[in-house]
Amino acid sequence: MAAHYDCPYGWHSRRIAASSRRYGCARAPRSDTADGPMNDPLPGTNRGVPIAPGSGWRQNPAGEKPRAGSRLPWVLVAMLSVVCVGLVGVISNQRSELQNFRAAAPSGGEVNTAGQTDASSQPTAQSTPDKGTRDLMDSLPRRQEGDPTAVGAVGADVVMVMWSDYRCPFCALWAQNTYPALKPYIDAGTLRIEHRDQVQFGDQSRTAAIAARAAGEQGKYWEFYSALHDAAPTSGHPEITRDDLISFAKTAGVPDLDQFVTDLDDEQLAAAVDSDTQEGASIGINSVPFFLINHTPISGAQPTENFITVLEGNGATK
Repeated sequence: MAAHYDCPYGWHSRRIAASSRRYGCARAPRSDTADGPMNDPLPGTNRGVPIAPGSGWRQNPAGEKPRAGSRLPWVLVAMLSVVCVGLVGVISNQRSELQNFRAAAPSGGEVNTAGQTDASSQPTAQSTPDKGTRDLMDSLPRRQEGDPTAVGAVGADVVMVMWSDYRCPFCALWAQNTYPALKPYIDAGTLRIEHRDQVQFGDQSRTAAIAARAAGEQGKYWEFYSALHDAAPTSGHPEITRDDLISFAKTAGVPDLDQFVTDLDDEQLAAAVDSDTQEGASIGINSVPFFLINHTPISGAQPTENFITVLEGNGATK
């Protein structure tokens, strides 16, 4: 018999049935196709909407005969058919890569889109990703010099890309417990962490992400990251006001608070947050926190020792 848990997550609280417990956050359920949102390479499209036969094509009215010599439409139909077949192949291949990307991740420490949780705390056996999936994984680390949202040497042997939301309690749990334990690897130059904003919980999450980037404009991105998460509660999605953000900036040591407040309304910083979120959605990130360590994805705020095992297995030392 499945155990029941109350999901304490602010604006989409609900009673859920689960046989196990996870440690992470996701948006409220939405209507998806059988493939599920994690395999959707085209966010924003009308998934699950059946296309009627001939939809989008002009039908020949009853009794109307085609005009003699009118061959151009049939040429266009043939060309479009070839294009459509090609697109189906590309999309099918991309869906397969995204499915492999998610399937390769040991789970535990997250909440999926349905709000279900799992208590798994040990990494599961993983299949070796195929070439398409490895190519996708290789394309994600940016390794940009001077990137304020990254910490660690650009040429580090191990790069961890992490997707999180500033109002996710399990992202805070990871920041409080695991991030400090990884700093020796960062200081040794063998680990680089690149943060990606994955806004899951509305405007306050987005504003907090913008605020972190505003702090980053003054060299205090990760200090702000820690200040906010260190103050976060262990459950629920906390309300984050503008005054809270200014307080976190003070704690982080942001030198020019007036400039910080101005940058909270910076459209370029907002666009960068949105771009990260869209990129995450395009590769199937639908729950947070989520991590990619070289070619090893990890789903959820799993115990610190699991991360260290993967890091050292990929060559990180301290």
